Amino acid sequence: MIHALRWPALAIALAIAVASPARAQGALSLRDAVLLARDNSLAAQASREQLQGAIATRQATIAGAFPTLSLSTSPTYSSLPPNVAAVFSGGAFGSLNIPGFPAEGTYTDTTVSGNMVLFDAFATRDAIKLADTQVLMQRLGASLAEQDAETQAAVAYFDVLRAQGLADVARTTLQQMQEHLRIGNLRMQAGAGTKAEVLQLRAQVAQSQGALTSANNAVNLARLNLANVLNAPLGDRPLDAEPPVPQLAVSVETALSRSLPQRPELKQAELKEQLDQAQESLTSRGLWPHLIGHTSYSFRGMAQGIFAAGVTLDWTLFDSFQTREKMLAQQHQAQADALLLQQTRQRLALEVRQQYENREDARSREASAREALASAQEAYRLALDRFRAGVAAPYELTDVQTTLIQSENDYIQSLDDYRVAEIRLARALGVDLASFLGAAR
Repeated sequence: MIHALRWPALAIALAIAVASPARAQGALSLRDAVLLARDNSLAAQASREQLQGAIATRQATIAGAFPTLSLSTSPTYSSLPPNVAAVFSGGAFGSLNIPGFPAEGTYTDTTVSGNMVLFDAFATRDAIKLADTQVLMQRLGASLAEQDAETQAAVAYFDVLRAQGLADVARTTLQQMQEHLRIGNLRMQAGAGTKAEVLQLRAQVAQSQGALTSANNAVNLARLNLANVLNAPLGDRPLDAEPPVPQLAVSVETALSRSLPQRPELKQAELKEQLDQAQESLTSRGLWPHLIGHTSYSFRGMAQGIFAAGVTLDWTLFDSFQTREKMLAQQHQAQADALLLQQTRQRLALEVRQQYENREDARSREASAREALASAQEAYRLALDRFRAGVAAPYELTDVQTTLIQSENDYIQSLDDYRVAEIRLARALGVDLASFLGAAR
C-alpha cells in the first residue's frame, strides 16, 4: 500500500522536474522583453544612427583645423597651323622661341597645393564645442528612445497578462455554468427543478461561450501588439504569469530632488542652452579677420616647376548687418529655450507627482479588489452549496456568480493598473527599467 502511494507521487515529481526547465527556458520574462524592445526598437535604432552621425560630424569639424593637400592636373592637346607653330618653335624669322611651350602635341599642367588656417578667430574651437554639445544631445536622445521602448514593452507585456487573466475568468465561468447546467438537469429529473430553469442555464452557458471567444480574441490582439512593440515574432511563446516588479519606496519630495536631474528630457533642455551660446559665439566669429596660409607647386610636363607660398588675410569689413541680425535671432532663440527649460522642469515635476499619486491610488484599489474577491469567492461557495442541496434557485446562484465574475475582473484590472503604475513611476523617476526589473530577481 505504501508503494502504491509512492508511485503516483514520484511520477508527479518527475513530471514537474522535467517540465519546469522547459517552461522556464521557453517563457519570455518581463526583463527580457524590455531588453528586446530596447535593442529592436526602430526609433531607438534611428536615434543610435543619429548619434553616430553626430560623432562623425564632430570628427569632421576637428579635421577642419588640420592642413589640406590637393592635386590638380589637366592634360591638353594643342594643334596649330604650320606658320603659327613656327613662331613658337623658332623655325621662322622673328620667332618667339618660348621654351616649354610646344606648338602642338599633348602636354599636362599639374599643381600640388596645400592650405592651412592659421587664425580663424577661434571659430573652429566654437564649432568643436558646438559639435560636442550636439553629440551629448544625440546620446541623450538615444537614451530617451530606449527608455520609451522599454516602457512600451512593459505596458504591452502587462496588457497581455491582463487579457490572459480575463480569458481565464471567462473559461472558469464557462466551466461553472456547465456545472450549473448539469446540476439543473439533475434537479429537473428529480422533480426539484423546472424546465424553465434549465433553459435559463443553457442560455447562460451560451453567453459564457461567447464571452470566452471574445476574451481569447483579446489575448491574440494583445500578443500581436506586444510582438509589434518588441519588433520580433512572439509566436506561441508564453509569458511569465507573475513577473516580479519591485516597489519604489520613495516620497514625492525625495523623488523630485533625485529624479529630475536624471531625466534625459531635462538634460537635453539644459544642453540646448549651451548649444545656443556656442552657436552665437560661432556666428560672431564671422566679423573677425581670418588668416590662411597656402603653398603650391606647379609644373608642365616634365619641365621644372614653380613653387609659391603666401598668406591670405580675409576680413569682412561690412556684411550689411547680416551677422548682427543672425546673432540677434540666436539671442531670441536662447531666451525661448530658457523658457522651455523652465517649462520642462515644471512638466517633469508634475509628471512625477501624477505618477506617484497614480501608483498610490492603484495600490489602494488593488488591495480593495483583492479583499472584495475573497468575499465574493466565499459567497459563491456558500451559494453553490445551497444550490446543490436544492434550497436555492438558479437565479440566486447566478446573482452571486455575477458578483464573483465582476470581482475577478476588477482584481485583474486593478493588479494590471498597479504594476503598470509602478513601471510608469519608475520611468518618471528616470530609472533604467532593465536594471529596475533585474533588481527584483
